[in-house]
Amino acid sequence: MKKLTLSRFLENYKEAIRGHVIDQFRPLYTPADRKEYADRLSTLKRKPFAAQIDAIAGLTMALRRQRAAFLVGEMGVGKTAVSIAVAYLLGMKNVLVLCPPHLVQKWEKEIKMTLPCCEVIQVRSITGLCKSYQNPASKPRFFILSRERAKLSYRWKPAVLSLKRILLVEEEGRTKRAALSILACPACFAEVKDRDGIPFSLDQLGRRKEKCLSCGGPLWEADRTGVRRYAIADFIKQKMKGCFELFIADELHELKAKGSAQGLAAAALAGSAKKVLALTGTLFGGYSTTLFHLLYRFTPEVKKAFRHNDEGRWASRYGILERITKFEEGHSEDGAVSRRRRYHTRVVERPGISPEVIFHLIDKGVFLRLSDLSVRLPLYQEEVLLSEMEPAQKEAYKRLALDLIQALKEQLASGNKSLLGIYLQALLSYPDQPFRGETVIDKETGEIVARAPALPEEMIYPKEHRLIDLVRKELSQCRKVLLYVTHTERRDITGRLERLLTTEGFSVSVLKSHTVSPEQREGWIAEKLRGGLQVLISQPRNVSTGLDLIDFPTILFYEPEYSVYTLRQAGRRSWRIGQHHPVKVYFMAYQETLQEKGLRLIAAKVRSALAVEGELVDAGLSSFQEDQDFFLQLARSIVGEEEVPEGGFEEGIAHPLDWDQPFDPDALPEEMQAPIPVAAAMPEQDGTGHQNGTGINGNSMKVTPLPSEVPVAPPVPCLVPARQAPLFTGVENPEQLALF
Repeated sequence: MKKLTLSRFLENYKEAIRGHVIDQFRPLYTPADRKEYADRLSTLKRKPFAAQIDAIAGLTMALRRQRAAFLVGEMGVGKTAVSIAVAYLLGMKNVLVLCPPHLVQKWEKEIKMTLPCCEVIQVRSITGLCKSYQNPASKPRFFILSRERAKLSYRWKPAVLSLKRILLVEEEGRTKRAALSILACPACFAEVKDRDGIPFSLDQLGRRKEKCLSCGGPLWEADRTGVRRYAIADFIKQKMKGCFELFIADELHELKAKGSAQGLAAAALAGSAKKVLALTGTLFGGYSTTLFHLLYRFTPEVKKAFRHNDEGRWASRYGILERITKFEEGHSEDGAVSRRRRYHTRVVERPGISPEVIFHLIDKGVFLRLSDLSVRLPLYQEEVLLSEMEPAQKEAYKRLALDLIQALKEQLASGNKSLLGIYLQALLSYPDQPFRGETVIDKETGEIVARAPALPEEMIYPKEHRLIDLVRKELSQCRKVLLYVTHTERRDITGRLERLLTTEGFSVSVLKSHTVSPEQREGWIAEKLRGGLQVLISQPRNVSTGLDLIDFPTILFYEPEYSVYTLRQAGRRSWRIGQHHPVKVYFMAYQETLQEKGLRLIAAKVRSALAVEGELVDAGLSSFQEDQDFFLQLARSIVGEEEVPEGGFEEGIAHPLDWDQPFDPDALPEEMQAPIPVAAAMPEQDGTGHQNGTGINGNSMKVTPLPSEVPVAPPVPCLVPARQAPLFTGVENPEQLALF
């Protein structure tokens, strides 16, 4: 019998595999069913696009069958309008919306612009909520609750008694009495101890709400000197369970943290409503564990299978783990008849996720992209700009890095990680701020660990030169610039950049989080624009959600942003419906520095995040990494975009399965994600020799990586051609996924 390698098998039978996937995983909804829903949605004040109708219908069907659904839509696709229409089709009478504080007004405006007859109530207090809810409702009501108001509660303090106990002490053959002060429970008067039998201190009781081990009574109470309020989320959970038919959680990715107050508040509200609809533009943050708590809080299936602290078990099942084993030279001890070695093993999570996670998403997720809306959008272009440091700057950086790395290795060997954060911040910021110098001090010993000299402040450094030239070029084309920096506090660099750009004659303003509240930022920016603003400097998080910055078609990340959520959100502030100019996004870094390595790491995380959304991309920032993944090539071979290298499956995966070697599995086999609706435009030439590709959000764009050429691959369509790809929220038989 002739042997057939997997690569040749996929090449020969890819059409049959593609057809089998389409036949087996039939979606609950396809655009062929659109007319029924389009007629009902025609009564809305604003008529949705065809792709929006598909998303609305799919989510409606999903929520009729199950409790929770997710809308993962690119920034600008109208997630707010889609969710409002879903509530309308479901006939929901009482809808609770949880959103960031600066989006409360926007939600109210969107609801009134979309629904022909409704009532919108901003929830500011429990009294107001109860009064509004008790009023008779003759039309749909939307209760909009700010995340800050939902989570804030009263201040508390320890509630224990300080008691004195008399002990009999033997001293010099005589029995004496000694007084001992203890902290006791106010209910049973037992001494308060932890589970190990160690008495609590008052400081420990002030950091966490504890209970008495003897009687179970609380060891804390309300502090009457603080604000008298009760968390609205807790009140709804305890007193209004089932009162809201639909709970809409906006900006879901900001609720991912395990112990955050706003995440716990959202979980409480989700558990109180009959149905849950979660909205986000960036569902996945690159690592499998970034999905865990989101799915745990909003999907009953995950809550049944995992406990709230099972991140490790989740990562071992769905994540990409790297096992690093080191052994000591020689042998550490002798057995009776043998020699032994001591090995140290640690496991770290790498960017990427197993395709098996689709079991938790396929029946409840709708993925909507701007390109699905059939709206003519301008070109989107990304460029990575790497600059070479000045000789003195480069020498100082290398000396600082060597000293820090040596000190860090010594501390990590002894189990001390206190220097790690300082190490990262020093090496990330010094290239951009060499004029300040850098001195790293060990906080425990007070000794100087590493030092870099302060270089001349009046000198303009290479990255700054490039920034000035780029801003001048963009403004000469009447293109305003949005400049992102990450260091805005102790290592604040905004003042220097503002002076440099102002000296060149540009009109510059800096948006700081502590000077302009989130609710006022849209109006503040509009006022600055009327005054002739040309360059806006801001921390990416300040404008990453809720703002449409169409006036700034050029976006420049002067310093790397390492959060996938913030990067993708902030990078899309101006590329949306209504934009008429080509949008350019630049990422700047110094060569041969930690900044460049950071860009490569975030590129891996971005590509992994896009893979979860059904995008097989290898261009733009997502291509800015060293290793190419065999599984990505394998997936592309099925969709007909790329040949799989000969050598067989074993050769392709030999490296990823070798736990003793580092690997970069940031792109995943996507065969099972075929039904996910992803519109993919075929690459075009723009007349300059550059090919249109796919960038940080998987959309068509021109990619020109600098300074060296990085191969740009065309976008990869899903297994169903883009024009035929059905928008869906589930399959008839999800268990059939086991076939693949």
